[in-house]
Amino acid sequence: MKRISSFSIMELMVVMIITMLVIGFAYNILNFTVSRNLQFKKTKKQLHEIETILSKMEKDFVMAQLATSANDGFRCINDSINIRYTLGDSIGFKPHNQSALYFKVRSTLPNYYFNGEEQHLKDGIIDEIRFSIFIAKEEHAIILLKSYGADVLMKKENERN
Repeated sequence: MKRISSFSIMELMVVMIITMLVIGFAYNILNFTVSRNLQFKKTKKQLHEIETILSKMEKDFVMAQLATSANDGFRCINDSINIRYTLGDSIGFKPHNQSALYFKVRSTLPNYYFNGEEQHLKDGIIDEIRFSIFIAKEEHAIILLKSYGADVLMKKENERN
């Protein structure tokens, strides 16, 4: 009688256990990669929103004929536009006679300055704004600077007197 060679039950169980471990490791690596990719996409979207709102904010602040403080933000005033920015749990801007747009970017309330002096009056003329935004639980300082012509500086000086 011929003896048939085959694997024992123990050998098959060892192979199955090794196969299950390899598949488990591969699943964990795949799961980690997918979750990191989703986190990366979320961060990329948030950074795009931040870049969009900050570039618009900086452009409006610099180009405004007059920038004034508000309770929770500031206004950029020109002949043709009057844009109100709000800061806090989200950053928003509202062009005159239009609906407001909000971005899911958390920020601190701003500090306002004119000629290096901190301003505490609502609707006061400002040439510098300092606030922070939070990206992935890290705080990043933002400073917006503006320069004025002689007409605005004279108006501010008249307000003091």
